[in-house]
Amino acid sequence: MEQFKQFLQAQFSIRSDQWDLVSSHFCLESLTRDTYFIREGAPCRKAGFVLEGVLRYFGHDDKGDELTCYFAAENDYVIEPFSFPTQSPATFNLQLVTDCRIATISFEKNRSLLSLLPAWTEISNTMIQRAMAEFANQKKMIAYDAAGRYELFLEEYPQFAQRVPLQYVASYLGIAQPSLSRLRKQMATKKNER
Repeated sequence: MEQFKQFLQAQFSIRSDQWDLVSSHFCLESLTRDTYFIREGAPCRKAGFVLEGVLRYFGHDDKGDELTCYFAAENDYVIEPFSFPTQSPATFNLQLVTDCRIATISFEKNRSLLSLLPAWTEISNTMIQRAMAEFANQKKMIAYDAAGRYELFLEEYPQFAQRVPLQYVASYLGIAQPSLSRLRKQMATKKNER
């Protein structure tokens, strides 16, 4: 969990004694691809810091089709911010796209850490706000056509372009997978013509 420690030290200037307290409340989990970290309709029982791997947040439209909302990867904090603190049903899913290593904290351990380390409130709230800001970024894509959305995705999230299956990227961009495949071929052809 050295990566998590370095992140907290760099971003929040936590001291060694504070890290000792934080690390005693987290555990390291190695999870396999396609595992659900959060399931829609069930309480979010844990949150986590991604050490390795990619996950996707998604929900369903009124036809039952999956709609990818966002991707998370290394150094992202994964949580359902409304369900976790209240233990109400989650409103979306979080599924592993690749095998992952995640430093996780349970709802109970989080409550304990909040009471023992007042700074944890600010740290966790800041990490949650960063995740929510990434969700909000998807809204700005509405103003673009399909090609523009894909170009913006490649520009803003290059870490996902090669690691996420095309069907999930298409879902995130609101483009049919065959259309995205054609678009990628067209862009590759244009690039090769230069």
